[in-house]
Amino acid sequence: MATSMTDFSVAIAKGTALLALKIAGLHFMTMRTRFMTGDFNTGRGVVLKEDLELLAPVSVTLRTFFMAFGPVVGTVDRWTGCIRNANENEPYFIMLCLAFAQSGLTPPSWAPSAVYAYVAGRFLHMFVYTIVRDRLPQPVRGAGWTVAFATMIAMAVAVLQAA
Repeated sequence: MATSMTDFSVAIAKGTALLALKIAGLHFMTMRTRFMTGDFNTGRGVVLKEDLELLAPVSVTLRTFFMAFGPVVGTVDRWTGCIRNANENEPYFIMLCLAFAQSGLTPPSWAPSAVYAYVAGRFLHMFVYTIVRDRLPQPVRGAGWTVAFATMIAMAVAVLQAA
């Protein structure tokens, strides 16, 4: 059974908005952790000179903006690794859904739910990878990734079947 294009479009819009907030949150937490730990490594074994030469008023302002106080949550490596993983996965799902919606093809009835399942899987993966990695065993993080991956494959197959 087909779903209304409006339901699917709304799911895509909401899912994309949630993923945009997620990546913004990841960048925020990366900067917070950098200021709290002093770890300004770029991930390529380089610390940029200008990152270490912030003027005191600028540094204080940024520390305040990024709420760089209290306990350190996660590590710079974990936050930046999660950003890389998001950049390698999420844009493709969004593009796939947008292409489906713009094609004029009728999406299956489960398509809106698939968008929400994908987003939920990505949030679970992020939460476990960055925050509770030491308290939950690996199969939990893998489950979040697998839900999102399987959803993307199912959506791609649905597009090919509808075309």
